[in-house]
Parts: sequence; C-alpha cells; structure tokens
Amino acid sequence: MAEAHLGMLYPPLTYFEKPELIPPDEASRCFVLSAIGSLVARGDTLPINAEMVNRLLMSLPAEHRFALLVGMVGRWGALGAAPAMFAALKEATGL
Repeated sequence: MAEAHLGMLYPPLTYFEKPELIPPDEASRCFVLSAIGSLVARGDTLPINAEMVNRLLMSLPAEHRFALLVGMVGRWGALGAAPAMFAALKEATGL
C-alpha cells in the first residue's frame, strides 16, 4: 500500500456522513471500503442511521457495494440497509 500513495483518508465513520469523500482512485477506495467493512463486521453499535447507511451503499459502484455486502448481509440489515440491499438484488437479477 505504501507504493499506492494514498491521498487524504478519513476515519471510516466519516464516509457514512459524507460518501462523496470516498476516494476515486482504486487503491485508496479499496483501503477505505476495507476499513468500512471491518467496522461493520465488528458488530459494534455505530452512531449512524439507516439513511446514512443507504446513502453510502448506493453511492458505490455495484461491484464495491456487493463486496461490502458479501458475508455481512445480516449486519448491514441491522444497520437499516434493506433498501440498498434490495436495489442491489434487483440490479444483480435484472428485475
């Protein structure tokens, strides 16, 4: 990752508040999404609401959204991500 020259990065919770801050370059974006996924995987109570969760997920390209959801549907569901997950299912199945 040192060679990737990651730009300005913020704590993972920041991206729930402002998903537009997710870096556009692939290396930085993957780093940020990994941090977000780790945060959600821990299962801690987070100071976020369903609107923030769905806005974050829907701001991502489909492949990144699916990468965050894989194996953690229950955790994301508990955070209120049902609308984003349903949209992802519709997108994947072409319904």
